[in-house]
Amino acid sequence: MRSRLMGLALALIAGASAVRAEPPAALALPADSLLAALIAESLAARPELAAARAEQVAREERVPAAGALPDPMLEVGLQNDGFERLEIGSMEQSSVTLMAAQTLPWPGKRGLREEAAALAAQSAASVLERAALDTEAAVRGAYLELRLARARLALLARLQSLWVQATAVAEARYAAGTGAQLELLRAQLEGSRLAQRRALLLAAERQQVQALNRLCGRPLDTPIAIGAEPSGLALAPRPAPAEILAASRAASPELAAARLALSAAESGRALAARERWPDLVLKAGLMPRGGDFDPMWTLSLGATLPLFAGRKQNRLLAASEAEQLARRHELEALEQALALRVAEREALLVALAETIRLYETGLLQQSTTLTESALAGYAAGTLGFAALAEASAGRLADEDGYLASLAEAQRLAIAAAAISLTPAPTPGVSLAAPAMGGMAAMPAAPARGEAMTDQASPAPPGAASPAPTPMPGM
Repeated sequence: MRSRLMGLALALIAGASAVRAEPPAALALPADSLLAALIAESLAARPELAAARAEQVAREERVPAAGALPDPMLEVGLQNDGFERLEIGSMEQSSVTLMAAQTLPWPGKRGLREEAAALAAQSAASVLERAALDTEAAVRGAYLELRLARARLALLARLQSLWVQATAVAEARYAAGTGAQLELLRAQLEGSRLAQRRALLLAAERQQVQALNRLCGRPLDTPIAIGAEPSGLALAPRPAPAEILAASRAASPELAAARLALSAAESGRALAARERWPDLVLKAGLMPRGGDFDPMWTLSLGATLPLFAGRKQNRLLAASEAEQLARRHELEALEQALALRVAEREALLVALAETIRLYETGLLQQSTTLTESALAGYAAGTLGFAALAEASAGRLADEDGYLASLAEAQRLAIAAAAISLTPAPTPGVSLAAPAMGGMAAMPAAPARGEAMTDQASPAPPGAASPAPTPMPGM
């Protein structure tokens, strides 16, 4: 017994490094060496996965028991002639009775019961697969949010450099008597606001480091060396939607579980039909009589009588047929939902790809050029401070919008790789022109309860993330 338990324990430990098979090529996402190591650590460390593996082993251990024969019954009795004394050996009808009985289920019942238990064990494997997919999605999501936080910190550093130059120009103009003190104060105020936002982003960055370390079972403040380059957020080329849908149908744990549930319902219906047939009871007995009397023996075969089949077996058969129909419709509903989720994500990814292309092929360069021109014009005295503030606010909005679009595309790809059935976020569309009141019009700090980044912590495993959220003040 001890060696068997040790074998099960070793099987659970070995499963930590090989939780699931490789995902289909259409759903696989690239991972650098650090991300791959973090995913492997999380798969080995998460208690949810250990629990799912243990549950799978438990269900597999129940399979042989489901098809085993019922325990036999042993009966010991005494048959005596009269009440005055024990007559064994002296009276012909007195004996010790040794009886054994074994219930024999009708042929086919045991096999169907074992089949049902085997299907339940396979459904536990689907639960384990879902836990593994969710774990990888959570690690990828936290890794993405950490990259986004650091990319936004780098963006703020560039804008702070611009406002250092603007403040120097405002000081020079004020000292020369060509500029108003209000312009200098506004330039200093915008620099302070950027510093305030940087402090909040640093806090968000630390939250993401802690979230990622928790997922991997590490000390919360273990450093994680992730770069801040926007290229790290870029999405790899994706296969055709039809290929993604086919791969999702083949690898979805929910669809696999639904198919197993349908198979279990079919086995249940077959078993319910078999239950209308009686179980057999085989009995054998030996009756030693003692003395000079030869022992007697008995052998009998009995059967249960389904006298109440109209209220019992037939009702169970009707219930199993209805359950089979329900499982079939549930499978159809899941297939439709999965197709919808894949289509939703791919439609959003197409829109985001076009948005990112517009940023990269002109918008970002135009915004940067406009800001630099506004700074040069302000330094030369040909443009007012309001024009510089407006150009700077536009650049902040454009560059942060670019980062948010890259991140949202990655979130959708992560949800697709996890074969999530959570609805994709509905993009908000406004035809109104963005407000260009300049950074001076922005609040000094976000309202109480607002976050500095899209997410202060990674989205729940397998869940779609909300639509991109710009940095506060935009």
